[in-house]
Amino acid sequence: MKKVLIFACFIFSSILVFSQNSFFTYQAVVRDNNNYLVANQNVGIKISLIRDIPNGVGDYVETHTVQTNPNGLLTLMVGKGNVVSGSLANVDWSNHTYYLKSEIDPTGGNNYTITGVQIVSAVPFAQYSLNSNYNETQVISISNDTIFLTGGTNSFVKLPAMNANISDSLSAYINDVGYITSDSIPANVSFFQNDAGYITSYVDSQQISLSGDTLKLERGGSVLLTSSCCAAVDSLKDMVDSLNNVVALLESIVCKPAVVTDLVTSISTTSAVCGGGVTSPCGIAVSARGVCWNTSGNANLTENHTSDGSGTGNFASNLSSLAPNTTYYVRAYLISGSDTIYGNDVTFTSNCDTYLDIEDTILTFTCGQNASYAWRGRLLTESGTYYDILHKALSGCDSIYQLNLSLIPFTVTDYDGNIYNTVKIGNQCWMKENLRTTHYSNSTAISKGTGTATNTAYYYHTNNDSINDKIYGLLYNWPAVMNGASSSNSNPSGVQGICPSGWHVPSDDELTQLTNYISSQSVYACGNTSTYIGKALAGKIGWKNSSDECAVGNDLNDNNATGFSAVPAGHYHSNGPGNFGILANFWSCTETSNTIVYSPYLSYSGVELDRNSNYKWLAFSVRCLKD
Repeated sequence: MKKVLIFACFIFSSILVFSQNSFFTYQAVVRDNNNYLVANQNVGIKISLIRDIPNGVGDYVETHTVQTNPNGLLTLMVGKGNVVSGSLANVDWSNHTYYLKSEIDPTGGNNYTITGVQIVSAVPFAQYSLNSNYNETQVISISNDTIFLTGGTNSFVKLPAMNANISDSLSAYINDVGYITSDSIPANVSFFQNDAGYITSYVDSQQISLSGDTLKLERGGSVLLTSSCCAAVDSLKDMVDSLNNVVALLESIVCKPAVVTDLVTSISTTSAVCGGGVTSPCGIAVSARGVCWNTSGNANLTENHTSDGSGTGNFASNLSSLAPNTTYYVRAYLISGSDTIYGNDVTFTSNCDTYLDIEDTILTFTCGQNASYAWRGRLLTESGTYYDILHKALSGCDSIYQLNLSLIPFTVTDYDGNIYNTVKIGNQCWMKENLRTTHYSNSTAISKGTGTATNTAYYYHTNNDSINDKIYGLLYNWPAVMNGASSSNSNPSGVQGICPSGWHVPSDDELTQLTNYISSQSVYACGNTSTYIGKALAGKIGWKNSSDECAVGNDLNDNNATGFSAVPAGHYHSNGPGNFGILANFWSCTETSNTIVYSPYLSYSGVELDRNSNYKWLAFSVRCLKD
């Protein structure tokens, strides 16, 4: 099986300074090859600190297993992982430039498929201090209410006058020595250190500040710092400035707007419909958006493109002037300030001009004295129209005659104007996309559910976000699906329910007919095993990764042999959305009791379309079947 390519955005988010700890913080945002975040998932990561050259051997190497958050962000402490080699305390920050190499296994193991290397621009100050040669020794002394450092009267802190409550057994300070007049040392006086005794119960809190080379207290008093001390403080200031630059860089990356490319629909010989969804987590303005396309990939604004307004949310784009029977690559874009940001590539192939679907019937006849032959077939045009035709070859002539016009649509449109592609599997014609209408075919509106799912007819946005509607459709509880109709076990069921006219909600028998047909066609099954049909029904996007061979989530490029294109929209229940990216749940119209209905599902870790039963108040996806 092929490996799925996954990409990550590596960033230093912050470097925390701890005076007694040898570690610092590292963060990364992980995305897959469709630019989707790898969210709420354990990933394995190896950190290496490499001296002077980015492709060298690490002075220090450690490993972690970390779970990403809902935004795909992982956070760890460098210095607290499982040490592979070296010691963080021995990293020589003061004399060398260091590069941080990150290697990630998005499955949580140690098969690292993602690598990023970047210079460490802000050295942890505690590490610098531990490894630097800075050393200064001064003598501190006390005279009356003034603390002196070696250096004379220009290096002092004058303490404010306070009642220190000196014990009667302690004499006044003379020069820098306090003398005990009694035989025993009072409880609030420490042992003598150097030549001064310190009162342990004396407390004074003041705000300290730095001005130039002078350390000041808020109520008076100062210490003039020596040049070596000032150099260390200046170095600390430089580190703080570097840290601020890192934070600014992080904000510029995390706060950038993002765009995702929709699936392509309404494909003809010369046109198609695409679009995308724009988000801006920090509210940064989006001045323009649209899609661009070419025949080689990574299309940009110097090539074919549309302009579809500004701002966030979903948008649709009309692609025109396409060549027939040609594979195109399309991706959405946005413009924010001076930045142009592109979404993921989506591919599609435009329709052929025409093709012939030849029937088996052979007709023979005569024309004058010459024998001739003819064949009967059907001509398919780009508009989705079949024409019955008669092609005949007669003495030196070759012509096509049009007979008996009949229209066979290749798409279906719901009341809201949403257009769905269709696919023929065996003798059944299915929608290739999940239903996303908010009205029944008779124009009656369906209410949007908020909070708890109930037995009232409701629809819900997949994963509580309308940006998912185009790709994942809406979720409906069973009362919304049936529109007041009663259950049926017949095949076909004929229960229109929420489906457009001419289409109906499939019964359990019809779903069994689908799985039986796919099982009978070994070309659809993983490893030619007829019972492994999950990958044949599952689409190629959105599924959580699985390491199990033949599972839906293992190598998404091998999915969708049938064209059914199932996506993992999950479900909605009393606790909100669930199993997004993990399960594709579908309703049937067949009840098992007054409260429970057959509802098949695909799982990212499964190999079949499993048969299940669920309560009617849950909200699942709907696929309609042609009458």
